[in-house]
Amino acid sequence: MRLEHALCVVLTAATFPASLRGQSTLPPRRLGITAGINSATIAGGDVGEPSRRTGFIVGASMVAPVSPSLAIEPQVLFTSKGAKFEDSSGGGSIKMNYVQVPVLLRITAAPSGTMRPFVFGGPAIALKASCDLEGLVGGTSTSISCDQLESDGVKFKSVDYGLIVGGGLAFDVGGRTLSVGARYDHSIAEIDDASGVKHRVISIMATLEFPWMK
Repeated sequence: MRLEHALCVVLTAATFPASLRGQSTLPPRRLGITAGINSATIAGGDVGEPSRRTGFIVGASMVAPVSPSLAIEPQVLFTSKGAKFEDSSGGGSIKMNYVQVPVLLRITAAPSGTMRPFVFGGPAIALKASCDLEGLVGGTSTSISCDQLESDGVKFKSVDYGLIVGGGLAFDVGGRTLSVGARYDHSIAEIDDASGVKHRVISIMATLEFPWMK
């Protein structure tokens, strides 16, 4: 092998890994804290026309980029679902709280000024933390736990699962990422073993994300 060719091979071998590293540079992983408001109702079965119930959603997330525009975002959330009911004799509500674990795929568009639009979607599973029924009849308010209805043959399920889709805008704030957005939580599981009723929740959320590691 001629000396010139040998030097060319050595230089190519030395610079090739560096070029790969440059092409595979990813944004840092981020840990986030989330808070928001739920507008929840139920659908399916024979529930009439329930009204929306306002609740809350809080928790934590991690954004793990797999490319400059694509990331996996697992979350752990405490979310409040349910619905309200009104009739001529009064009204009531069902309040169901869950610890929910969505695993979302997040796609971020090219930056537009200081904003980065994004969309996301994926499955979620949730464990029931509490369930209560409240009623107002003749000015008297009553409340019972859903567990108390088991003697009447009504059993509320402890696991909920479904699909989540949404989107929003992300902003750089002093090296941190502030994102605001909305999402739709569409339950596939029924809330009990008889009625065919499922959760439907719209959420408005804000998340502050902190760089964690490359």
